[in-house]
Amino acid sequence: MTAALVLTVVSLMALASFSVALYALPVHAATNPPAGATSYVNITISYDPATGTSWFTPANFVVPAHTKVVFTIRNYDPVDSALLVPWDNRVIGTLGGIEMVGTGNTTPEADMTGLAPGAISHTFTMFDAYYNLSVPIPPASTGSTPALVTFGAEFNTTGAFAWGCMCRCEDMSDPGMMYGTVDVI
Repeated sequence: MTAALVLTVVSLMALASFSVALYALPVHAATNPPAGATSYVNITISYDPATGTSWFTPANFVVPAHTKVVFTIRNYDPVDSALLVPWDNRVIGTLGGIEMVGTGNTTPEADMTGLAPGAISHTFTMFDAYYNLSVPIPPASTGSTPALVTFGAEFNTTGAFAWGCMCRCEDMSDPGMMYGTVDVI
């Protein structure tokens, strides 16, 4: 078996694990604007320096179909994590093929199409029959100054879709830590 095939099989197995217990956590609704408007989802990656544990909040959320959704992710985790698959350092499936990256709580300042593999803390990744979305997230500069990532996406197929972090960072069997559900309505 070639290395690429092994990586693909491992990646698909990791993504399949996202479907376990997806509804165990509360679902948070994005702002639900009129048709043709923009919806917003704010996600925080919290970090406990005492345990080295990090987690996404909210892990489960609702977005409207056929609407531009702007995601803002604030990452307080200062740790670099190894990617499960090397190509997850690239931005895939976002509007314009980019993410905006910055630090602190101000507007992100740089358009990026990817990050260096050693400069990634987490990813926000959806990979299934309908969505192929991957957004690498840089580490925080310190525990109190978050890395800030903003990107746009549009979801045109309704249903419940799994997302997950594609880094070797936390226990993937614990719902809400590094995976959750996007409900498209």
